[in-house]
Amino acid sequence: MKFMTLAEMQAKAAELGLPPIPAVATLEPVVEIPVQPKAVEELSETVSLADDKKEQIQKLETSIQELQEELGHVEVSLQPVPDDLDAQIEVLKANELTLRDALTEPSDLPSKPKFGKFDGPIVMIRVVGKLDPVWVDVDGTNIDDGTQVKMTADLQARIDAERAHRAAEGIKKYDAPFEGYKQYAMTKAEYEAEIEKEYPVCPLLPQPGPKWKDSILYGISGSIIRKVSQHCESHPAGMLVDFLVSIGSIIGRGPYFNIGATRHYTNEFMCRVGDSSKSRKGTGRDAIDSILKLADPAWYSERIESGFGSGEAIINRVRDTTQERRQTKAGGFEFINVPGVDDKRLCIREGELASVFVLAGKPESRADIVIRDGWDGKTLRNIVKGKSREGFSNSAKCEEPHLS
Repeated sequence: MKFMTLAEMQAKAAELGLPPIPAVATLEPVVEIPVQPKAVEELSETVSLADDKKEQIQKLETSIQELQEELGHVEVSLQPVPDDLDAQIEVLKANELTLRDALTEPSDLPSKPKFGKFDGPIVMIRVVGKLDPVWVDVDGTNIDDGTQVKMTADLQARIDAERAHRAAEGIKKYDAPFEGYKQYAMTKAEYEAEIEKEYPVCPLLPQPGPKWKDSILYGISGSIIRKVSQHCESHPAGMLVDFLVSIGSIIGRGPYFNIGATRHYTNEFMCRVGDSSKSRKGTGRDAIDSILKLADPAWYSERIESGFGSGEAIINRVRDTTQERRQTKAGGFEFINVPGVDDKRLCIREGELASVFVLAGKPESRADIVIRDGWDGKTLRNIVKGKSREGFSNSAKCEEPHLS
């Protein structure tokens, strides 16, 4: 590409008989339009509202994805998501509700019978006088209501066929060669490629029991655990429960909610289970403790205890101030205050749960009763005979414990 100077362009224009090209272009004056403060405020509100809608859409999409994972291979028809933000929110809410309904919809085969035998084959039959089919066990018992169905030759044949089918499936599964990739949520090719790596990572298949969801981390506590998890190998579930139990202990015996006439306070119990030296239980607790030290230094240094040898020692750490009557030399009586512990918060931490079982399992130990009553927030008492060196009773009690 060839570029021309201004002089060359003017000469070329004269040669072609075109109007002369001016040396300086005329600039139009710039008109500044003052921006009204109200317009700026309305624009900010509009942007903030759009951000809130996008955040709501993101939460709905996360919830829908988790529900689809729980449903597995079950196909559910969902509405297409439009482009408009308001319409997206409405459609996503409807899709979430559809998935929740599909998740709670009972299957045709009952998972837990009320009657009969469920460890053997069961078959579905039609019974005269009933609209819906019923499931019966090997004895012809309706597993839903316990009524007996007449055992006909056709029903017996179906039961025998189901028994033979189960036996054949079991033999086939037993004789099948072991294939390691079937333990993981991977194809055979993905497993073979991954296992060749120096540090292979093979995701497990969905396991029974509670499942972790990132949506559990909500609110202030969720934000804290998300931040900590960025530099800690410990599982966020363990750190979250550890944090919540500790915060409940720090709050103390104040807030509560009623179930009937029973008050439930913020003290909780937890047991954190994981493989030694692998699950990073201690690492996770150290990360949480670094926050708790800042939240309440006095609680961390004075109200966390371990190594109790008896239930009576637990009561002693939260004992109330008492008044005792003593006889004076003049023959009269005087009342003396025996100081107790003002802070009724007590967080018991043991590195091994077995130590708690050993303590509770000692002959004549009342530690299990003390721990249970402490969780319920009931009065703790240790009534014994005898006096201390100062002449005070060895008995102790705490009317309002806050034991975690």
